[in-house]
Amino acid sequence: MKILIQSILFIIIVGLFAITSDRLSKIEQKESMDGTTSEVQMSDQDFLTQMIEHHQGAIAMAQEAETKSSRQEIRDFAGSIISAQTSEIDQMYAWRKQWFGESEHISMRMGADMPSMAVDLGSADADFDKRFLQAMIAHHEGAIKMANAVLLPTDRADIHNLAKTIINTQTQEIKTMQQWENDWYGK
Repeated sequence: MKILIQSILFIIIVGLFAITSDRLSKIEQKESMDGTTSEVQMSDQDFLTQMIEHHQGAIAMAQEAETKSSRQEIRDFAGSIISAQTSEIDQMYAWRKQWFGESEHISMRMGADMPSMAVDLGSADADFDKRFLQAMIAHHEGAIKMANAVLLPTDRADIHNLAKTIINTQTQEIKTMQQWENDWYGK
């Protein structure tokens, strides 16, 4: 009887350890992306919908930069944003249809519940590139926050991997844009 009780306790402890370990590993992975944790969590479905809108905003700003920027670096950077985020949007639409049966087109919402995803960057004047960098840095910071909000609750490896890719890519792009700000405008 003593061995049976010890065996049952052992199984319970191992089970609790496994559950706790899995949850902690997700938290540790999330913390390692940007060094902080967030209490905000997002469902996979909400993440896909909101990130599609968010990417559409980045693409709109990048398209504007392709035509208005006087710097080749900005035009090339804008082209890479358009290419990468268009591909990610296509993948997110496919997942929405596959996982949730949703196939309708998503448009950027403007209003109190959803801040503008794109910014009018103004005319192609001497300050255009500065405005673009400031707006895109803030925009990328928003994408990183959204990606962090889905890391912990998601059980889908595809969503987790996309969120990590967004965090890593856009963190690096922020560093590049901040370096350009410093080099070109002394910030």
